[in-house]
Amino acid sequence: MTDIGGVRSRAAYAAETTPIHCYVDWCAVIAGALIACAIFVLLTTFGSAIGLTLTSPYPGSGFSGKVATWLIGIWEIWVAVSAFAVGGYFAGRLRHRIFDATEHESDVRDSAHGLLVWAIAALLGTWIATMTIKEVTHAVAGGPDRNPIAGKADPARYAADVMLRSDQPAPGNYDEPLHKEVATVLAAYATGVSVTQEDAAYLTRVTAAHSGVAQADAQKRVSTAVQQVRDNANRTRRTGIMVAFLTAASLAVGAAAAWAAAALGGRHRDEGVDTSDMFRWR
Repeated sequence: MTDIGGVRSRAAYAAETTPIHCYVDWCAVIAGALIACAIFVLLTTFGSAIGLTLTSPYPGSGFSGKVATWLIGIWEIWVAVSAFAVGGYFAGRLRHRIFDATEHESDVRDSAHGLLVWAIAALLGTWIATMTIKEVTHAVAGGPDRNPIAGKADPARYAADVMLRSDQPAPGNYDEPLHKEVATVLAAYATGVSVTQEDAAYLTRVTAAHSGVAQADAQKRVSTAVQQVRDNANRTRRTGIMVAFLTAASLAVGAAAAWAAAALGGRHRDEGVDTSDMFRWR
C-alpha cells in the first residue's frame, strides 16, 4: 500500500516527456520582480509623504533626527517585507512546475524563484534610489543661483560663510575663491584631527581681515567653525551607520519573506487555492 502520510494533495499532472535543462522560469521571476519594485515605489512614496508631515523645518518642532531615522528604518523594513513577499508569491504561483522531482525539491525550486525575485528587485530598487539621490543632490548643490540654501547643504562651506561673515559688508566684498579655500581647510579637520598652528593662524588672520572683528573674536570664530564641522561629520557618520544597518536588516528580512512567500505561492498553484485565500498561511 502506498504511504501518503504527510504528502499534500495536489492535482494530477502528466509527467514531462521532454528533458528540461533550465529549471528557472525567468518570465515568472521578472514578473515578480517588477511587482515587487512597483510596490516598493508605491509604499516608499507614501511613506515619504507621511514623513514630511512628521518633520518640521523649525528647530524644536517635530521628531528629532534620531527618532526620524528609526521610524524611517522600521518603515523601510515593512516596505521590504511587503514588496518582496508579494513579488515572491506571484513568482512562485506563476512558475511552471516541472514534474521530475519530489515535493520537497519542487518547494525548494519555488523558493529559489522567490530569492531571484528578491535579488533582481533589490538591484532595481538600489538603482532607483541611487538615481533619485543623485538628482536631489545635484539640485541641492547647484549653487546659490540655483538654490538659495545650497551653502547649508555643505557643512564646511556654511561654517566658512559664518566664520567670514561681516556686520558691515561692503559692496562686492564676497570673495568666492576665499570662501571655498577656507571651507576646504575646515573640511580637512572634520575627522577630528587637531588643527595645525599654521592653519589656525591663517584662518584667524583671514577672519579678522575679512570680517573686521578683533583678533580674539576671530580665534573664537575659528574654534566654533572647526567644532561645528566636526559635529556635523559625527552626526552624518552615526546616521550613515544606522541607515546602513537598517537597510541590511530590511534586505535580509525581505529575502526570507520572498523565499517563504514563493513556496506558499507554489503550494497554492498546485492546490488550486482561490485567490481570496492567497495570503492565508496553511
